[in-house]
Amino acid sequence: MASVDLAALDEQELADWLLDRRWFGSKARDVASIHVLDVVALNPSAPTPPALSAALVEARYPGGTHDVYQLLLGVGSNGGDDSVIGDVRGVTVYDAFADPRACELLGGLLREGAEVHGEHARVEFHWLEGVEPPRPGAEVRPMGAEQSNTSIVFDDELVLKAFRRVEAGDNPELEMLRFLSERGFAHIAELGGWYQYEGELMDATFGVVQRFVPNARDGWELALDELADDPERFVTRLRDLGGVIGRMHTVLASDPTDPAFAPEEPSDESLALLTATIDEEIERLFLELPEIDAVAPIAGHAAEVRDRLQLLSHVGARGRLIRTHGDLHLGQTMLATTGGWCWTSRASPLGRCSSAAASARRCATSRACCARSPTPPRPARCSAVGRPRRVGRSAPASPSWRATSRPSTPP
Repeated sequence: MASVDLAALDEQELADWLLDRRWFGSKARDVASIHVLDVVALNPSAPTPPALSAALVEARYPGGTHDVYQLLLGVGSNGGDDSVIGDVRGVTVYDAFADPRACELLGGLLREGAEVHGEHARVEFHWLEGVEPPRPGAEVRPMGAEQSNTSIVFDDELVLKAFRRVEAGDNPELEMLRFLSERGFAHIAELGGWYQYEGELMDATFGVVQRFVPNARDGWELALDELADDPERFVTRLRDLGGVIGRMHTVLASDPTDPAFAPEEPSDESLALLTATIDEEIERLFLELPEIDAVAPIAGHAAEVRDRLQLLSHVGARGRLIRTHGDLHLGQTMLATTGGWCWTSRASPLGRCSSAAASARRCATSRACCARSPTPPRPARCSAVGRPRRVGRSAPASPSWRATSRPSTPP
């Protein structure tokens, strides 16, 4: 196909399309400008459509801040009007993640471990030994509408998650998956590969590939269903999940030689910040409880929970600060058909805990579970802060369930 200068995309057309995307994260802010920073042609010698390119797009805001987004651009015919971004000299340019042919080409680049060079950057594709890559001619389908990323499923065997908004450096989710996979942690969908941009402007992770877990139950939906129908069974599941969370964080704290994961001694400042952060979350949670029967048994108990927090903050053994899953809630878990819990690949970027202060700010709830609690971490409490509240489906909690779900020993 003839070469098309994708940097010449009309900025207004690009802005109109981008602002309408579900994953564009700045709808509440005025956007001063949106423009293409760089384009790398991924199959420049392709004789037939689609011609495929990876692009960095910058959104600038009036205050001087900016975000950078990844686009996979196709040129030529495409599968749907909603994916059309605009045209350059009469040639259609579209979001290639909506095109199964383009996604199959992306799978081929991953399978080959390709390295594609542009004028100012290169895009590298990496695949790990021991994991079967996407096969030629694989059946490709989108996973569905997502809040901040785009996921593509290959043959119901692998899922590629493309990070739409990108930041400089290795994406924390890739770091976490790589670390846990290398150490044989079984409760994640195994990492297969990833692709990344490296250039003059920035180095950034564009996407990761994991094994696809079919027919698994979303942890949040499972909670809503079973708390209404069989709460005792769900409490048992939570104990199992708490054990998995504990084992995961034990692995994350296991390597003092890795600078990105080595445990840190907490400072008095970081512990005070941690305690204050959790205290604020407790207060906000109880203030926002809806006035419905389903939560009546716990309403008004904020002071008890905060008192427990204060007791924990005065325990002599302070533990260490460790790298954690920075988006820990039930919606990031799945219950597989085998009955085991695992972490979904739909996670948001995971918490980066490179300093004591940053770790306290970003990973407050998870760190509290790991560093303080003598009982397994309680993921339901973590999820209540971070998930949208849905009311009207759960029956009121019975007194017996409340007693069962309390820890058997005081903190």
